[in-house]
Amino acid sequence: MTEQPPRKRFQIHLSTAIVLMFVAGALIWANICAFGLIERFAPNPGQDWLHFRRKIFGFPFPGVNAWQDMAQYHGRSDVPFVPNRYSVNGLAVALDVAIFLAILFAVWFLLEWLIRRRAARKGS
Repeated sequence: MTEQPPRKRFQIHLSTAIVLMFVAGALIWANICAFGLIERFAPNPGQDWLHFRRKIFGFPFPGVNAWQDMAQYHGRSDVPFVPNRYSVNGLAVALDVAIFLAILFAVWFLLEWLIRRRAARKGS
């Protein structure tokens, strides 16, 4: 029986790569759309109301806050969200990236383990 050459160190199967692509897409979607759009109305002495929109990005920890001042739009809420101020929490962003990579690593390890186990059963 001919023996197969040893596999390269970081070579993965095509099926694993496809599943990892979908998992990464779901995680990116969760990071962008998790907290959605928050509108705030607050009294302001100079105007009748101070109106701003805020979007929070990051999953599972909110890492980036983006604000859009709506005073220039006279309170209309049908305008697209174009933020003019940002706030970044570095620790939350770092934890989000670490969790993102840990999930991808766990999925990669599980899928490759299942493929190798199935191949070993077929070979015996």
